[in-house]
Amino acid sequence: MIKLDVPNTHCVDANGRLTRLAFTSTKAIQLIRHFGTVLTMDCTYKRNRFKMPLLHIVSFACTGATFTSAIAFLSAETIEDYEWALKTYKGFIGNYLLLTIVTDCKLALMRATEIAFPITHKMLCRWHICKNVMAKHRTCFTEEDWQMFMTLFSGVMRAGTEDELQEKLVQIQMEWVGTQPRVVQYVLSWM
Repeated sequence: MIKLDVPNTHCVDANGRLTRLAFTSTKAIQLIRHFGTVLTMDCTYKRNRFKMPLLHIVSFACTGATFTSAIAFLSAETIEDYEWALKTYKGFIGNYLLLTIVTDCKLALMRATEIAFPITHKMLCRWHICKNVMAKHRTCFTEEDWQMFMTLFSGVMRAGTEDELQEKLVQIQMEWVGTQPRVVQYVLSWM
């Protein structure tokens, strides 16, 4: 019989049904201890055949290559489920200090990272912010206005300093708060 070296933990409900499952590998733990100063976390919107959200925790090697650090199947995308997954992950990696965690715009995941990793710097994924702005607000604009808005918004997303970010946000506010106050408020809510 082949023995796999896969640290894992799980939870079941009163009927013995699996409600949570988290696992990693000893190789992933070694890699995280050597290179893992930044993690990205995302949970799938599409569910697997077990109808459980899948949380994928990814890190980066010094070469820029990514590697899966851990995976967790959850019963739902709640603060409690994410908190369980992150505290379980913390147990896998031990007292290793992570510098930065990048997440999408899911409030439950953002709150859970604050609970499980209170001193780690948190960032939002630029790709997810852009995707959400486009999905929620594209239809509010004419094609010409959309292009103008996206030019300003791209400047916000590329800002290299906090001062530059504030300057770009003021530009968006001055240009669009009169005609698109909901869009401006949405952008400001994620910055």
